[in-house]
Amino acid sequence: HVLVIIRLNGGNDGLNTIFPIDQYDHLQIQRPNILIPENQIIPGTTELGFHPVMTGIGNLFNNGKTTVVQNVGYPQQNRSHFRSMDIWTSGSLEPSETKGWLGRNFDEQYPNFPADYPNNQYPDPFAISMGNSISATCQGIMSNFSSLVSNPSNTVNLNQNQSLNDGTYYGCNIEFVSILIEQTNLYGAQINSAYNAGSSLSSLYYQNNDPQQDFKSQLAKEMQYVAQMISGGLQTKVFILNIRGFDTHGDQVDSMDVSTGEHPELIKTVSDAIEAFQDDIEQ
Repeated sequence: HVLVIIRLNGGNDGLNTIFPIDQYDHLQIQRPNILIPENQIIPGTTELGFHPVMTGIGNLFNNGKTTVVQNVGYPQQNRSHFRSMDIWTSGSLEPSETKGWLGRNFDEQYPNFPADYPNNQYPDPFAISMGNSISATCQGIMSNFSSLVSNPSNTVNLNQNQSLNDGTYYGCNIEFVSILIEQTNLYGAQINSAYNAGSSLSSLYYQNNDPQQDFKSQLAKEMQYVAQMISGGLQTKVFILNIRGFDTHGDQVDSMDVSTGEHPELIKTVSDAIEAFQDDIEQ
């Protein structure tokens, strides 16, 4: 099994993404200026439905290929995006927690990381963060368990430091950096090899988005990368992707047509990319 996490950076409006249609009358009272007309909502169950642009996820749901977990949160929610993201990535309300919830799990399963990895039993990275920033979700005691990949066809080959640990504090740190550089190169080779060995649907299949919106179409491209790496036999179990832009505020919807605007564009991007990825994996 492979876990693919897509992080919606910002503050997604969940009630305008998946609608509690059994409570539609309450929604009309609380948010009349942005609420989608009930007859436009894609039906899911008697209790929930999907935004009309989310045909991809709506199709998956109605074909039994996806599910929804609602009302997820924590007590006395913090309205700071930064603190909330700390809690999301760590899975802990303790401000002193610096490890991610997946990082803690990996620490238990794979002790001594990164010193003893990769090895013959585990030649591939345990997790991959797609894009330009590494996920704190995979932060362990000593280092992050995820490799950062922007393009699996062009994994960086870093110059390795030949300095030896002379027993000093400086020498210990140099040795640690050398371990990470060597690990990065070895993992990079595995990622590149799997990507080249894999196959995927046509890139056009993924890109139903406006090509001018680079950061939006990037998600579909990264989903295709993940599918091709899995197809090529990469044994990585966790992939983490990001899409930014969910701090929509006053631009969330078009005042003349609440089914259009920044938020509908974003959730359509996510929905289309997930549907294309699912079809790709199945084929």
